[in-house]
Amino acid sequence: MSAVLQAEGLGKKYGKRWALEDCTLDIPAGRVVGLVGPNGAGKTTLLNLAVGQIQPTAGSIRVLGGSPASGPEQLAKTGYVAQDTPTYARLSIADQAGCAAQPRVGRRDRARAH
Repeated sequence: MSAVLQAEGLGKKYGKRWALEDCTLDIPAGRVVGLVGPNGAGKTTLLNLAVGQIQPTAGSIRVLGGSPASGPEQLAKTGYVAQDTPTYARLSIADQAGCAAQPRVGRRDRARAH
């Protein structure tokens, strides 16, 4: 694998406004990279696309050789801690990490179980 993250012509549009437009980049394996830019430059949008939280409007993105939208097996290869993700003061770091690793059961799943 030559790149851990590859984007080609990647874009995300909200309404009429582009949050990220025509982003093309390759991040090689084994490199440490920082995303730097002003507010609204598309840094968070790029990360959300990379972990499959949102789908691109244009272009393509591959992470560790696969599309983030391809399913749970691909998503299990990545991790993401958002800047504004809450932490729980009473839990240890290990317990907080364990919470994040647990699958979330939605209301529909609970309703089907009953």
